[in-house]
Amino acid sequence: MSQAADTFWDERVGSVGAASIPAAHVPTRVRVKPLARRRARTHRLVDATVLMIILAAAATCASVYSRARAELSGALTKHEATGEKVRDLRIKVETLERDVQQLRTDSRAIELLARQKYGYVGSGDVVIKLAQAQSDSATRTVKETSARASNLTPRPSDGYTDASN
Repeated sequence: MSQAADTFWDERVGSVGAASIPAAHVPTRVRVKPLARRRARTHRLVDATVLMIILAAAATCASVYSRARAELSGALTKHEATGEKVRDLRIKVETLERDVQQLRTDSRAIELLARQKYGYVGSGDVVIKLAQAQSDSATRTVKETSARASNLTPRPSDGYTDASN
């Protein structure tokens, strides 16, 4: 960079210096030596090359930075999504542990699971067959009305529930 400034000032001083000399002493035509021209061209070429290298390095740095920033953003998004999945799974695990504990200790929970999931009917319960569209509401009413604990036995009943057959 200093070479570029030096060549500029060398040329500038040469032209101003020639103009400040009285007209009697200045030849009509100032000739620049070919060696000086070549040296000035070489300095300009080196300065241009150095400047191009600096610009290329800056562009490369900017490109690498933007790519790294995009990768970081993607990684943070994945991390947040994974964190949410972990929280959801922890809630599910806690729920399942609570359900297992209830099934180990509470006979009413066992009865409720047998009725809902497997279609078991108590020994004193009455089974009413309804159309399939109404079966959801019918199963709710039968479950709500039979709250007493009893020995549960599976009874086949032509289409009461899929699990009971």
